[in-house]
Formats: sequence, C-alpha cells, structure tokens
Amino acid sequence: MSYLKPIALISLAAGIVAHAQAEIFVFTDRALYLDALNTMGYTQVNEGFENDAVWGGVRSTITGGNHTAPSITNHGITWTSNNAVSQVTTSNGAARSGSWGFYSLPHGQPPTIGDGFIGHADETIFGVGGFIRTNTPPAGISLWLDKESTSEVQIDFGAAASISTGYHYFGVIKTDGFTRFDYLETEFDIDEQKYIFADDFSFAKAPVPEPMTMTVLGLGLLGLMKRKKK
Repeated sequence: MSYLKPIALISLAAGIVAHAQAEIFVFTDRALYLDALNTMGYTQVNEGFENDAVWGGVRSTITGGNHTAPSITNHGITWTSNNAVSQVTTSNGAARSGSWGFYSLPHGQPPTIGDGFIGHADETIFGVGGFIRTNTPPAGISLWLDKESTSEVQIDFGAAASISTGYHYFGVIKTDGFTRFDYLETEFDIDEQKYIFADDFSFAKAPVPEPMTMTVLGLGLLGLMKRKKK
C-alpha cells in the first residue's frame, strides 16, 4: 500500500510532480518507493549495515556481548538513538537481509521515552525508506521529518503503522527535502516495553546532472564570462 499526503491525483508513473510546491509521498511498499525515486530522478543510496569498515565496532552477538556507540556515520547519514542514554548497535537477529540489522540499545527510556532512532543528514535528502519489525507485538511506528524544528512533519501511515514480528516497510518522499528523520515506537507504556529493529534503508539524494545538462551549464558559464569581459 502507498498513498500521497496531501491527497492528490498525481501520476508518479508519468512523472507529473509539482516541485514548485512541496509534496509528501508516503509508502508502505518498497518497490513502489524505489520506482518513485527513479521516476522523480533522485539518486538512490542504500544502507544495509553490512559494511564492517563502518559498522564493525557495533556488532552485538550472543557470544561476543553488546558493542554500541553514541553514533555511526555512513553515506552522509549520522545514526543515533532517540534518547540521550541509549546508543546504537547491530546484530544478526535484527537482520532482514545480509548478516546485520540496526537498533538502539537500551530500547528507549521507559516509562517516558519509547524505542526509536534518528538519522541526521549532512545535506538535504528527499526520501527515506526502510524495514521495521518488533519482537514485542503489537507495536506502532511513527516517522517524523525535521522533528523539533519549525518545519517538522509527522508522517501518517494509517493502519499500516501497527507492526508485528515480520518486517514492515515505511518510506516517504518530500520534494522540498529534509535533514533529519525519526523512527519512533508509539505503543510502549509503563507496564509494557516495546522493541523495534530496522534494516535495508534507501535514501533519495539530489539528482546527479546528466552529461548533456553539465555541457549546457558549462556553455552557460562560458557565455556569462564572455559577457563580463565586454
């Protein structure tokens, strides 16, 4: 399932998207999200938490114990927990594909703060999507863009926000971009803690100009330089 917010009759397949006014596209299907990235011309960057050169220091295993860090940065995204006490880690049990999946440890600060994690981008990105599951069903997922700023937006996944032990997909494209995303668990309470795990993210970064575009830009700059010399 995927839908648009605000609700509008916009054809992604035809590429009819009004970039002059920001639009938000909400996805619960990975294939549709990736098709939209391609149709809209964004550069796709993937994070599966498999790169040992980046994530090797936060590999938690049954035999080796827990290994965490306050933050890890890869592909221009800095991953942190959603609270000041917890850190980030990876484990085999959290993986959807490959060997490793991602989560916060400890899982939130009950009873006041539920489980979750934050991504800070070092430049504007236009989309984020990934798989989330829980081992304490039922649980709920909320996604915020640019939380704690004047431009914060809470993404509504409707009934799909309720998750179980299988992986569920949550993605969004925002055409005017954002630099922070928060995936938060929403069903925790003082008597029942909820845990979430994540894997296989894809980000939408600014399009890379095609060679012809670069040529046109170059000719334009040369023309500007010539006019300045006159």
